[in-house]
Amino acid sequence: MKISLYSYYPQFNDFQKPKFIEWSEDGEIEAYHDALIPSALETKTNKKKIAVLTEPRCIWHVTYGNFDIDKFLKKYYNIFEYIFTFDSEILKLPNAKPMSFPGIWYTGDEEKTKSISMCCSNKSMCESHLKRKEIADKLKNKVDILGDYLGPQRVTTKDIYSKYKYSIVLENEHSYWYYTEKVINAFANKCIPVYYGGGRISELFNPRGIIIIDNLDDIEKVIDNIPPHYYEDNIDAVNENFELAKQYRCYEDCLYQNYKEELECLVS
Repeated sequence: MKISLYSYYPQFNDFQKPKFIEWSEDGEIEAYHDALIPSALETKTNKKKIAVLTEPRCIWHVTYGNFDIDKFLKKYYNIFEYIFTFDSEILKLPNAKPMSFPGIWYTGDEEKTKSISMCCSNKSMCESHLKRKEIADKLKNKVDILGDYLGPQRVTTKDIYSKYKYSIVLENEHSYWYYTEKVINAFANKCIPVYYGGGRISELFNPRGIIIIDNLDDIEKVIDNIPPHYYEDNIDAVNENFELAKQYRCYEDCLYQNYKEELECLVS
């Protein structure tokens, strides 16, 4: 069964086109993403509505401007059948369901000829962006810093992960349900993430294929203390995580696979 959703901005590319959900102007369920969530209050149709909240609080000021989406959802949550989010506060609402929004932009199994990468853009929208720049400055003589902060141009997912054994992956928010395409793309390219992010990732993937950073102040120490043959000694975990990552190819399918019964009930 394929669920048909209507949305004002279905965003996916051909690489991650969903198998179980299709976007259509005649969709059976109205899906309101992020900045469009408030418009659900004004839409007068008989279709059932869901809200999909994919952005972390640290950049809500960019997504929503001065609009208080937290207050809005707590007041009008009942206009939605479900609210899908990783936000711990919104998850307290009775119809909220935990959901992360990963994806894979590139996958490969290439020879590892380089050691450690780190992607750092020139974004300054939140404290995490600024912290990432600070870390890039600190580590620029120890790891390859890619991206338009210290480099001359933006880079692709393939550039960041495919040739590297390790990649420093810093999520914009550190919370249990929040993990993104950053860490999933590392797994999808047989790259071990040196990871600062949601604690749930070690439950979903083989932890021997992940190097966890508990405190960002210790990141240089973590890098310096990676055993010389850690990658080779844990290649079985790398391969396992590579296979596990395939199920996170696109978030629409993750949504369907996690909440198949709930979604199908809305169109039955």
